[in-house]
Amino acid sequence: MNFRKCSALVRIMASTAIALTAMPALAEEAATDGADGGSSEIVVFGRGEAKIGAAHAASEGSVGGSDLLVRPLLRVAELLEAVPGMVAAQHSGSGKANQYFLRGFNLDHGTDFTTYIDGVQMNLRSHGHGQGYLDLNGLIPEIVAREDFRKGPYRADGGDFALAGTAYMTTIDRFDRPWISVEGGSYKSGRLAAGGTITDVASGSLTLVGQAKRYDGPWQQAEHLRHYSGFAKYTAPTGEGTLEASLHAYHATWRPTEQIPERIIGSALCPDEFCSPDPSARRRTTRFVGNIAVRQPSWSANVYAQYYD
Repeated sequence: MNFRKCSALVRIMASTAIALTAMPALAEEAATDGADGGSSEIVVFGRGEAKIGAAHAASEGSVGGSDLLVRPLLRVAELLEAVPGMVAAQHSGSGKANQYFLRGFNLDHGTDFTTYIDGVQMNLRSHGHGQGYLDLNGLIPEIVAREDFRKGPYRADGGDFALAGTAYMTTIDRFDRPWISVEGGSYKSGRLAAGGTITDVASGSLTLVGQAKRYDGPWQQAEHLRHYSGFAKYTAPTGEGTLEASLHAYHATWRPTEQIPERIIGSALCPDEFCSPDPSARRRTTRFVGNIAVRQPSWSANVYAQYYD
């Protein structure tokens, strides 16, 4: 028995030695291939920030814009799903603010979770659906440069509606080159977006982005979503910091998919769960947000105004 164990051990050690001996040859071969014109370079992007001493809790973090852009998005509020434990659901159509859940807790339409975009709080203080109504449908995904988040009531600077958590989104200052995006999918979904930056505008740069979307959905009556949004941002150096002026514009119309009583499903009025008992329902949202900000290394200040209907 001991002899068999020793023989097995010798075979394992011999195999390991052969493998270790072969490894430099493989590496040399790969290097030779790269020298002959082939590419041996591997690009890996990610994020790494020192949070020790800065974060007040382990539930704080940051997400880069590159991480957000590689996420498939069914709805724009799914940008918040980059926050671990966050779920953004939808009801009453694609134009209504999402229903949010964090760590399993129902946050309604944003009552206990607040979101800032460039220092502007997007929650509405009063709304028919409740305080803190958080409508992010007008946000264009490509303009988000980073997203910082906090979960839990650890800081007072989150302001109103930050009991369960807060997200701080920062928009891009400029694009390296103009771009255009064309998307299409099932249920007549489509999206067209384009953007670019004009440099040397009064010693600063002007970034412009536009977006148009449509979607019908699987419903008996087509949702007929028509969504238009735009973004403009001017950035100029001032002292050791920057001066920023931005404008968000958003308009959407759609036919809502309202709640239906379960008991009518399967009847002549409602053959299945995709039925539309009230085909006359219509919805519309319009929003404008203007913001002027001064950002310095040790302080920042901004003033903003918005219109929501």
